[in-house]
Amino acid sequence: MLVLILIAASSPFETVQVIEKRESPGVLFIDDRTNSMSVFDEDIHHATYQLLSVIGKPTVVTLKGDGTSLGDTILNYASANSSIVLVSDGNNNQGTTLEDSVRIVSRMGTRVYFVRGAVVHNDLSVEVVGEKSVVVGNENVFTVVVRSATTPADYDLAVSMDGNEIMRRSVHQITEEERFDVSFRSDDVGAHIIKAEIIPSGEDIHDENNVFYKSVYVVEKPKVLFITSAQQSPLKTLLESLYDVDISDSIPPTLDEYLTVVLDNIPADAFTSHEINVLRMYVAEGGGLVVVGGDKAYNFGEYFDSEFESLLPVESKPSTYKGGRSVVILIDVSGSTKVYDILDTEKALAINILFQLGIYDHVGVIAFGTDAHPLTDGMQSLSGGLDLGALVDKITRLEAGGSSATSLNKGLKLAQDFIKNAPGSKHVIIISDGAIESVYEPTLKQAKELQKMDAKMHFVVVKTVQPIGDYAEKLMEEVGGEYYYVSEGWGIDIRFGEEVKPEEYEPFTTYPLMIVDANHFITAHVNLSGEITGFNEVTPKIGSKRLVATANGKPILTVGHYGLGRVASLSTDNGVGWASVLYSEGNSKLISATVNWAIGDPQKGRDVAIIADDTFLGRSTSITIISKTPPKLMLDSTFLSLTRTGENTYTSTFTPTSTGIFYLGDYPIAVNYHIEYRDVGFNNEIEGLLKNYQGGVFTTDDMRSILTRRIQESSIITTTATKQIKSPILILALLIFVGEILVRRFREIRR
Repeated sequence: MLVLILIAASSPFETVQVIEKRESPGVLFIDDRTNSMSVFDEDIHHATYQLLSVIGKPTVVTLKGDGTSLGDTILNYASANSSIVLVSDGNNNQGTTLEDSVRIVSRMGTRVYFVRGAVVHNDLSVEVVGEKSVVVGNENVFTVVVRSATTPADYDLAVSMDGNEIMRRSVHQITEEERFDVSFRSDDVGAHIIKAEIIPSGEDIHDENNVFYKSVYVVEKPKVLFITSAQQSPLKTLLESLYDVDISDSIPPTLDEYLTVVLDNIPADAFTSHEINVLRMYVAEGGGLVVVGGDKAYNFGEYFDSEFESLLPVESKPSTYKGGRSVVILIDVSGSTKVYDILDTEKALAINILFQLGIYDHVGVIAFGTDAHPLTDGMQSLSGGLDLGALVDKITRLEAGGSSATSLNKGLKLAQDFIKNAPGSKHVIIISDGAIESVYEPTLKQAKELQKMDAKMHFVVVKTVQPIGDYAEKLMEEVGGEYYYVSEGWGIDIRFGEEVKPEEYEPFTTYPLMIVDANHFITAHVNLSGEITGFNEVTPKIGSKRLVATANGKPILTVGHYGLGRVASLSTDNGVGWASVLYSEGNSKLISATVNWAIGDPQKGRDVAIIADDTFLGRSTSITIISKTPPKLMLDSTFLSLTRTGENTYTSTFTPTSTGIFYLGDYPIAVNYHIEYRDVGFNNEIEGLLKNYQGGVFTTDDMRSILTRRIQESSIITTTATKQIKSPILILALLIFVGEILVRRFREIRR
């Protein structure tokens, strides 16, 4: 009896699942009637309202005008555990981003759904994208982007520079977005204006977005310090043709007058500690640094573990070949992971596995529950093309939802699509609670399809209150996979098996070059070709980006940051011995783009420098002026009101009320049409975003059945609660007490 009383005093409880269903789910209807919506069927607005009214009278917010602030509207009107339905094109162009707003309201239990209307009219828009400040005499590439609400579309495209036509073509566009590269080189400093115009031959309901102006400001050649011991080289010739170059064989006491420093085949012991400190302070405060290799640099120049190497984005040691694997990670986000409270453990496991992979591996990540959706755009390389930080952020934001059913078969089908043409050995890693009994047969069928593709499967079952991983273990036995049973997120070591190192079967004498990341500023407009005959052995540091490599994966161009400065490591030579192909016509753009990237803003160091982006009608742009004396500048015939925000730094804001070219002194600012008219048609990128937060995009055909069901499901709230179980224990103790008294009394009566 005393033991039972002590147990009751500890307040024992059990966790129970509480399901609450609201009779009338809260629905917010955001009705986007801004000007860009004129391409869609007008009936979609009324039809959606009528549908939502059947479920429960929705709160209606209507957007109008020349700007779309979907993110702000969602945040301002969202309520907890509700549904938000938008009739919109999804083109959010002012205020809070759509991704941020959806992420925030999802934490409140709110789901966001888009209804996609039929496009019944066409609209085309044109835009010019490129750098604002460029260097005199340098070749620069600008991109003309033409968007179409429907396809196909026919139009004439004309591009001019300062009134002189530089491109004209007739276009039959079959995609929603088409890009055209235009080269520009000027030997005159000052302002230049690029004009792009489209003349549609079919329907085009808005004509204000058919002309776009891009202002370009050409500055004098920036000063570059070139430190070399070579008397002549292709690198030296190229730099002298593009920049104002000072040549030295050592680091001077101060580097303030230079926008970047280029080191050509310099050994580490050529620098004193004082010189390295001068270079370190220069780069940390925003200077650029390009380190070119050779027979005296990197692994041949004693860089490894030296004081100088701390500045670089690479370590001067051979790249340890890790993998060449293609790994797909599937994360279970079904309702059962919420019931068992294991999703955080699953996320930690997935992130832990990501950091086990090597720089030459490719990875794809998929979330699956009642359906499956990708978190990556197919398979992406860890050495370039994949933003690992953004991927980790996506994983940490995953939320469990929907029914307890786990459609692993759908996740495996998507994984099959991912690795169909993926390089190297193939691995599929499933992280789940293992509750796959109801879908075991279709899952087994899909797993065997992966087995036929020589994909090795790994099933990581996270321990729950009641073990439910028997079918997962059985599945792995059927397909020869690995089974793991874990209780926390940091104790898993996936058994990938031994990998063959490429040097064991690739005895190259020449090394073909390839671009690893084509989305970087340096490589975006470079068509690289050819082979080199030698290189320095380096390994990219964590956080750096490998842009160019040899065919067997050896890094050639790696970039990173040190403090506020930019650092590029070119781990081949100046063109005298190994890499003459890099300095030939066409490929030399890689070198100039690398130096331009290291320079950053070519106006740095000028007595007066103006920085201001082009803008759209009604949209403010920030103006920054760097001057040793308080500047007096006129904009649109009015003196500019300035605020001092730092040493020699002054700022102002310009909000245009008309389109055209405006000048601050000789510095141009182009003002184009309202940004509302830039993005036309439906934004297809939002579908993947909404799936990450259990939302979705629906057409008019599936709107009534699927959308209604999804909203009603979201009105069912499942929570966990505690139920005290001390009462039965106290009752049992009382029965023992009363029973003991009755027994004693009975014995006394008998005596």
